[in-house]
Amino acid sequence: MKDLLSILDNFSLKRVLVVGDIMLDHYLEGTPTRMSPEAPIPIFLIEREWFAPGGAGNTAVNLKEFNSNVGVVGKVGNDHEGRIVLSHFTNKFVRARTWISRRTIEKIRGLDKGQHVARFDREIISGFDEKTENEVVCFLKESIGDNDLVLVSDYEKGFITEKIARELVQISKEKGKMLIVDTKPKHFKWFRGCFCVKPNKIEAEEFSGIKIDCLEDAEKAGNIIKQQLETNVLLTLGSMGMVLFEEERTTRFTSRAEDVFDVTGAGDTVLAVFSLALSAGASMRQAADLANHAAAIVIAKPGTATVSLEELKKSIS
Repeated sequence: MKDLLSILDNFSLKRVLVVGDIMLDHYLEGTPTRMSPEAPIPIFLIEREWFAPGGAGNTAVNLKEFNSNVGVVGKVGNDHEGRIVLSHFTNKFVRARTWISRRTIEKIRGLDKGQHVARFDREIISGFDEKTENEVVCFLKESIGDNDLVLVSDYEKGFITEKIARELVQISKEKGKMLIVDTKPKHFKWFRGCFCVKPNKIEAEEFSGIKIDCLEDAEKAGNIIKQQLETNVLLTLGSMGMVLFEEERTTRFTSRAEDVFDVTGAGDTVLAVFSLALSAGASMRQAADLANHAAAIVIAKPGTATVSLEELKKSIS
């Protein structure tokens, strides 16, 4: 079995495709100066503004931090926000194949000393007409074989349809590629038979009907997901850590987080590191262990952050 450092050294050799909902994360950081005369709310003086790819885009950028050959597939609007997202991909050398949506999904977060104080979303959720849906499927059939693994980052915002999900499972099996899925409970069954799904605590509760108050509850919920979807499961539980469900084994991982500053995008980081580790020759337990280290690093940072290869190496050494 490979050691963790040698697995990390193989990250740069992999070619990865991320499929899902691309978003723009927009941050406004400021300081409250006084109370508004119009309503009992503080007035913030904006001191800093920045943007980052969100959703499937954040997963792709996380992967790129490890020098992977990364592609992302999704939708963006023909608008200013969409151009910002695409420019980030260009600057990061992320391959992007996108279709036009009615508008780019944007999440605007207000921060005070790095802490969230407000969030505003702009989105129009829309699926595909049959012609465009078939175009997406054709592209996936042509491109999946050229990649070492395929990730789905599905926020239920319209890019992943039932047809696209089922085709992803089928094509990945035909091409002998791992398909690792982060999706919402309403879409879980579309991905039955994929290699692995990565729900969080809330998603596992919704799908299983079990309230997770302890690790024993988590194991019951995870086993329901595993059995119904006929797949491996990596269940992330925040402060309770993670639980990995393989075919004949269940493994618990204690959270390594010492400081929790911001959980934004942590799931994308876990998905990226776990998947890339598997493609680099890690066992599932090793991949989950590396993802657990990465999660602890990223939640100690403000905003939609990423983890570098050097940070991950330092964490495990």
